[in-house]
Amino acid sequence: GEQYWRLDDEKIAYPFWERTKKLGIKNICVHKGLPLGLFNEKGCHPGDVAKAAADWPDLNFIIYHSGYKGFGSAGRGIGAPVPAREKPDEQEIPWISDILRDLKANPKIKNVYFELGSTFNILSAAAPKICLHALGQMIEVAGADHILWGTDSIWNGSPQSQIVRLRRLQMLPELRDKFQYPELTDKIKDQIFGLNAARLFNINVEEKRKALKIDKMTSIRESYKQGASPSNTQYGWVWTDGAKSPTLPIGAE
Repeated sequence: GEQYWRLDDEKIAYPFWERTKKLGIKNICVHKGLPLGLFNEKGCHPGDVAKAAADWPDLNFIIYHSGYKGFGSAGRGIGAPVPAREKPDEQEIPWISDILRDLKANPKIKNVYFELGSTFNILSAAAPKICLHALGQMIEVAGADHILWGTDSIWNGSPQSQIVRLRRLQMLPELRDKFQYPELTDKIKDQIFGLNAARLFNINVEEKRKALKIDKMTSIRESYKQGASPSNTQYGWVWTDGAKSPTLPIGAE
């Protein structure tokens, strides 16, 4: 609605962060970006993240949608609009670039994380070059270990196409050469897909993987382990048709 509060409001938010810390809760998941025509636009802007993160270094601020503004009706909220940046360059991603600039100006901040829900789905499909700019800059400024996978598939159906898109995505040579973006290696993608979130939420990945039986091939492998290298050779005596006594055992001739 028209009312909103800021993450860096010392009177409203800071007592909440203090209580959160006392309860042992470290991960703060907050919607930023995508006003969707429903939320206060200034309240969705991530300009309040850096100060809160700097003042509360023991808390992790996980920025849902990475703060991406969106476009069209999804990128407009209610209330006064956030002024667009004058003369944006080709690296500018609305609102994501704002928080990246804040982090560049405050390199000691290490507790801000970028969640990709909806943002990756939108950009990888509609603007893949901008998607590469976003990932390249997030890795450059925050690190590959500060990006978390998200799909918002509750609204969009199966996330499989998004998973395939990220698996196939490669950094364009022209962007790598011009901006020194890193390659999107399998290691980085594995971090994004789940290893980073597992670390934040104290999940033992190896133990969890042992418990997974998620597809047909895994099920077949598990069944095979129960009786590996089976032999169907039969031993014993057999009777030929009309015989009154058994013939030699199979294989004895």
